[in-house]
Amino acid sequence: MMSPRKREIGMRGRKAWLIALWGTLGAACGHDWSAAADDAGTGEADVVVEGTGGDDGGDAAVEADGADAGGDAEAGGSDDAPADGRPDAPAACGDGIVDPDEVCDDGDTETEWCGGDLERACLSDCSLRLQTCGDGRLDPGEACDDGNLDSFDECTTSCTANDHGIGAPCRCVADCNDYDFSAGRFEGCESVPEPVDGVARITCFRTLSAFGWPLEIRAAEGYCTWMAVVCDGADAVCSMIPHFGSAERFECPSGYVPRAATAEVLGSTITVLYCARPCSLQRDCRWNAVEGETSPWAGQCGHWTCITPEGGGPSFCDDPRNPG
Repeated sequence: MMSPRKREIGMRGRKAWLIALWGTLGAACGHDWSAAADDAGTGEADVVVEGTGGDDGGDAAVEADGADAGGDAEAGGSDDAPADGRPDAPAACGDGIVDPDEVCDDGDTETEWCGGDLERACLSDCSLRLQTCGDGRLDPGEACDDGNLDSFDECTTSCTANDHGIGAPCRCVADCNDYDFSAGRFEGCESVPEPVDGVARITCFRTLSAFGWPLEIRAAEGYCTWMAVVCDGADAVCSMIPHFGSAERFECPSGYVPRAATAEVLGSTITVLYCARPCSLQRDCRWNAVEGETSPWAGQCGHWTCITPEGGGPSFCDDPRNPG
């Protein structure tokens, strides 16, 4: 029988792991959420998070087949991104006049998310008209349009091509574990290459809300990726935290953006690495994704956005409502 002390360490380790994962996402987007655990009043975990953009510093342009509306994404992004992390829109975007480099212009630079008034609505960078996506016709700015509400076939509800690779929608259908997103059986990641020599695992990252803790991770329709989690420290902590892969040898498949962060949990260091899908325009990301029936926010709109990290580097798809 597990002793009360070991049980307490186990509960604290798992709770701290969730906070570390939560903070990692914010840090990997270029934000510091190390104070979140203190604000939560937990009194149980000392979590400090630092994020980076991978070993290459995120300076190189990234190309990936099928990653954008045209099939090849050059995801250099802008070094002068707006405060919300979005790459710069065309200078005239938002003036209500459709210019040559715009697909549409509804007079603002905000995205009217799924379920809103889409009559004239555009994505925030004027790269796609929302109303035409889903009508079964291939309109300007769309990579595909099959006219249905299934993002798990070859064309998502955001009119992006689904290559079932990194960044594709996914779901866990059996033996799922919210402490370990690599556990279970997934649908949607069939084209993600298998990592070699155990450097990482294929992971279906998905929406998470931890009851009793201020943890909210938004990943509408899921997100296929490679992930490695390395724990360096006390066995009492590391034995309670799923860890796998190699921080030293981790490298994303060609064309994808490496993201990395470290967290200090109960005196141990956790390093989390994953691969993100590159983007150059808002239409490259699944702006029209909807939370599934198992989500705490079932039926609500996802907010997948093309984000440029603070300080510059390749842009990648993420939900800006995630911590940070």
